[in-house]
Amino acid sequence: MSGRFFPTPESFSRRVVSLWLRLLDTPLHSPSGRELELVGELKETCRNIPPMQTGGLPGSLAAWIAYSNSVRDLILNDDPRAFLRWRVIQTMLFASNQPYVVHDFKFLRQRPDWKSKWRNAVRESPVGHPVPNALLPGSSGNLIHLAYHLVQFEIKSRLPVTEMNYIFEFGGGYGTMCKLFHNLGFRGKYLIFDLPVFSALQTFYLKTAGLTVHSVEGFKAAENGVIAISDQGQLKDLLPSVGESSRAMFIATRSISEIPILERGFFLSLLRPFEAFLIYYSHTYREVDNAEFFRKWRENFSKQIEWHNWQENDVEDSSYLVGRRTERGTGE
Repeated sequence: MSGRFFPTPESFSRRVVSLWLRLLDTPLHSPSGRELELVGELKETCRNIPPMQTGGLPGSLAAWIAYSNSVRDLILNDDPRAFLRWRVIQTMLFASNQPYVVHDFKFLRQRPDWKSKWRNAVRESPVGHPVPNALLPGSSGNLIHLAYHLVQFEIKSRLPVTEMNYIFEFGGGYGTMCKLFHNLGFRGKYLIFDLPVFSALQTFYLKTAGLTVHSVEGFKAAENGVIAISDQGQLKDLLPSVGESSRAMFIATRSISEIPILERGFFLSLLRPFEAFLIYYSHTYREVDNAEFFRKWRENFSKQIEWHNWQENDVEDSSYLVGRRTERGTGE
């Protein structure tokens, strides 16, 4: 008989997971006064961000500009308290219950520090109304996937991420990597650089989740806290310089590999003071050969960095590039 009457094992499994998620899911709660205040702040910020034009731009950059415009429209015309249910967000930023999350969860759960460290760290916030993970209902696929990235960094670099004092994340999604760091106990300074609409969304998410998000001047003066910016001049002004005591880490999961090569030079040139690096990149992205780009970049960047570059077997077109400074050269 055909599968029309007897479902295949794959389709049956999908139906079971779908039913399970419906049982786990909860409706969006009524907004608090603070949430309404932050929603109003987000909408006002986005009203002041004009839609960006995509004509004449390289394909890699045009795609993200178009995506940013779509998110801006949704923020202005929908309820941002449920932004993690928007299709465009789920397509580009939120790993829900994809097959690779099963691999990531099994890997995390088998670690000796799963109960003492990672289980609580991947406890999901209700902000954005995330889809629960089928294997760990108190978490989400996205948070589990990002935790897997950090474990890979710690294994290769032999550095706990909480030993870092300064994080520069390029392309911070909606802010959940920053939230994960704070779940783990990070208490340093965390800077996210992104397109203006995403910076506004990150500010909304992190403020709603209870983190301290600073202005530029407040971030300069503070010893800890978060800032989400889009201005290159502010970025240069806020990053640590060589000789400062901060133990700085650079993070870019997909992001830096999804912009044109000419756009990357400015950001990568700012990384000389940094002690640690976590880059996760697709081997090719539209017009860019990322595998070759990062091979040349790490060879030319610094002789004092111990690099680990390997292909992620469960995502065949992706690789990690993890680095740790072994010593500070006199010429840097």
